[in-house]
Amino acid sequence: MDTPEVFNDKKARRDAARLETSVEDVREKGKQASAFVKNLITKYKDQAENLELDKKERDKYGRLLGYLWFKDGKMLNEEIIKAGYGTTMVIPPNSKYYDRFQELEKQAKEKKIGIWKD
Repeated sequence: MDTPEVFNDKKARRDAARLETSVEDVREKGKQASAFVKNLITKYKDQAENLELDKKERDKYGRLLGYLWFKDGKMLNEEIIKAGYGTTMVIPPNSKYYDRFQELEKQAKEKKIGIWKD
């Protein structure tokens, strides 16, 4: 999954083109996404149960690629996409939850929530 960029950089311009909006709007949505994730992490801070890794452990930048599960069965990645603050992003060969993420992203777009608000 991916969230909008908060900095004025190349990724913010790519996000703006992908989301068909301005860089300023992307950065504002990035700030909203960041706040949502921070609140979610605070809410579940003592509830993390399992970090599930896929086929490849890290991306080309050295970032850990995983799915964080909470004790109540919710997955951090899904919660972010479901709330409309993230988009589906695949870093091959990791694609275990691609279909689930795509469906949640589609629902968030239809509901016009998170980054999909008008």
